[in-house]
Amino acid sequence: MRGRLREPGVYLLIINVESDCEIHTRGRKIFNIRRGMYIYVGSALRGLESRIRRYLEKKFMIRQHWHIDYLLSRCRSKIIHILCSSLTNYDLNVRAEILLSFTLSSVRYLRPVHGFGATDIRHLRSNLYYIDCEKSLEEIIDDLKEILNTLFRNVIELEQ
Repeated sequence: MRGRLREPGVYLLIINVESDCEIHTRGRKIFNIRRGMYIYVGSALRGLESRIRRYLEKKFMIRQHWHIDYLLSRCRSKIIHILCSSLTNYDLNVRAEILLSFTLSSVRYLRPVHGFGATDIRHLRSNLYYIDCEKSLEEIIDDLKEILNTLFRNVIELEQ
């Protein structure tokens, strides 16, 4: 599995936000994040391992670069599960992150946080989705694994 983490890929962070918070980003955007569970879509075209390590070792606390860094460092939150797909067998000319986020936007129980994490991608509403349902975490993870397997044919699962 470690070899696949060195490959480029996409990832999903499942995050529990413990209380409402307001995030002010470097770009002067303000996001009101409410308490609950979220899914964040990201890509790591230079390799999944270093990007995932950034989150696990909380390196985002030192320097906030992406919107998700602001959420994780300024809200009472915790990453509770990580799902990844390596992209070695996938056409990198198609932005896999966009495809994954568009797919998640069609899931009935996911609500986009408009403008969050999608500033460089035209026509994409968000890379952060609020989970608005009564499903168990296991059921949500199963849904996400099915989406990743359908789109990219492999899943790397990292439990917290």
